[in-house]
Amino acid sequence: YDIVLIDGSEIKTGIEAGEIHYLDIFNMFEKDDRIYFTSLYGSEIKALLTGASKFGKNGHINTAGIYWEDSGNGNIQNIKINGVNLILDRKYSVVTNESIALKKNFYELIPSTTQFYRGKYPIFMVVADYIRELKVLDKSYILEKRHVKKGE
Repeated sequence: YDIVLIDGSEIKTGIEAGEIHYLDIFNMFEKDDRIYFTSLYGSEIKALLTGASKFGKNGHINTAGIYWEDSGNGNIQNIKINGVNLILDRKYSVVTNESIALKKNFYELIPSTTQFYRGKYPIFMVVADYIRELKVLDKSYILEKRHVKKGE
């Protein structure tokens, strides 16, 4: 896939510096939030970024594989996908999450004809696999059990 676009409002918490455990990633997302796949034209990607910019901090999109400059209020420029200038009439393969796929918030900018394909796995599992491939996920995560003392 060319890029990842994840609605930032769907991320419940971040990960603190230090060892990363599977439970840390699990707690970041709604447990039922799935990965979705689609193709979008460069012009549609630009429209999404513009909509996010106009939405301000509530329109934050977490991304991978894409860079852009945003001077605020919808002024998006210098968009690059994997280091190459965005081509408005080219289709790009996109991985996203449920908010974008269901066209919530400003995502109604996505044409109604756009088809999204729901992945088999929850987003937290896909992110955990990616982080494990980067070799920063503690390998003992499968055996990890966290105990919370009463009152914590």
